[in-house]
Amino acid sequence: MSARLNFLHEYQHTILWTMLAGLVEGRFGSLVVSKSFSGSAAMVAIATATPTASYLFSVYWGMLLARAPKLAVQALFVAGTALFAAAASLASPTRGGAGAFIFCLGLSQVFLAGVLTLRPAIWQVNYPATSRGRITARLHAANLFVSTSAALIVAPICDRDPRAFGIVLQVCAAAGLLSLVFLLRMRVRGEGRRRRQREQALRSGDKRLTTREKLSEWSPGRVWRRMHEAIAADPAYARYLSAQTFLGLSNLLVMAVLTVLVTREIDGWGGDVYWVGTVLFTAMPRLLTFGSLRQWGGLFDRVGVLRFRVINCWFWGVAAVLGLAGELAMTYRDAVGPISPVMMMSCFALQAVAYGFGMGGGKVAWSLGHLHFASGARGDLYMGIHVTLTGVRGTVATLLGVYLWQWIGWGIWIVALVFMMIAHRMFKRLADEEGSRTVQGESAGRPGV
Repeated sequence: MSARLNFLHEYQHTILWTMLAGLVEGRFGSLVVSKSFSGSAAMVAIATATPTASYLFSVYWGMLLARAPKLAVQALFVAGTALFAAAASLASPTRGGAGAFIFCLGLSQVFLAGVLTLRPAIWQVNYPATSRGRITARLHAANLFVSTSAALIVAPICDRDPRAFGIVLQVCAAAGLLSLVFLLRMRVRGEGRRRRQREQALRSGDKRLTTREKLSEWSPGRVWRRMHEAIAADPAYARYLSAQTFLGLSNLLVMAVLTVLVTREIDGWGGDVYWVGTVLFTAMPRLLTFGSLRQWGGLFDRVGVLRFRVINCWFWGVAAVLGLAGELAMTYRDAVGPISPVMMMSCFALQAVAYGFGMGGGKVAWSLGHLHFASGARGDLYMGIHVTLTGVRGTVATLLGVYLWQWIGWGIWIVALVFMMIAHRMFKRLADEEGSRTVQGESAGRPGV
């Protein structure tokens, strides 16, 4: 099957799938816990953390993908995401039901992490490297457009009836299952050859692993050793992951803080929490991400991931400064005067603008950045490591951010800004070193040099 036809089927699948994925992976869950379940700041933080915490399973998914047929596993991940989202919809909208809701939605996010881990592996074999950035940008654009439209439709429904989140999740889960029709029309290049190689290996008498050996291979200790071995063998990738960690921390530390700040403030005014939260946390960032993806995709293809990240970092820094200004306007409202609410919401709206532009580049680099270092079959493992570490920092940073905020208040935004500056410095060093090696290689290849 041609790359063009594969893209058409994947695009059709994305339209339906994103109706579900946009709610499961976004801030919808934390808004439900805050408003429909009247959850505490800690519960909101947990609901905010679970989308990235689910990435902890991605290294297992990466190991599975090295041996299993990719398309069949992708279908399993999509179905699991939909079924557990439907289970979350059955939670009773009481404080006691919040735990069941977070648990079921968390399981849905675990399967969603599998989808995110597998997609780049499919893109790597199905689409040529020279156009992969632009193709990825188009798929992300479809994702963002559909998920934003769905969120804007859902928000007023849930503001009128906070218990309506259940029927919303059920409808979106049905759309996710329907998307399998288009997904299963795709083909993964080289999949048949790899299947024949596995069958030939079995016929040739290769040793089959016992159940105990399989369980040992998938034990947490062995998995983390494999991750450590892969990172230790590639110092450049290790430094890239370290820079990614600091950049991720600058964003994740303040996510739950921002949700608590805005939802409590709007609820105190008697306003529409779902609508305002959806506009600030979902619609504005996603629309700006959607509008910038084409430019970010082209820039990625031209300059590569390292120089790309150097540029992309600045948007997270601007977002942190604007978030700081918004919380200062809220904290010192007596000194600011009657314009405090307007100033606060204006700063948070501008923060959403900067966040949206930054996320446009982040989407492209997050999906494809590891391929700059990986080659051949290592792509699955490298993506698994990258996504799993995202889960580690997402779990720690979101909960730590709420704790630090309760301790140092608006100082949390200063911490986020410092982490961004560290990440920028690390990416710049990597980019400069790679540029120097490229220049030296070109000089060595010239006659007479």
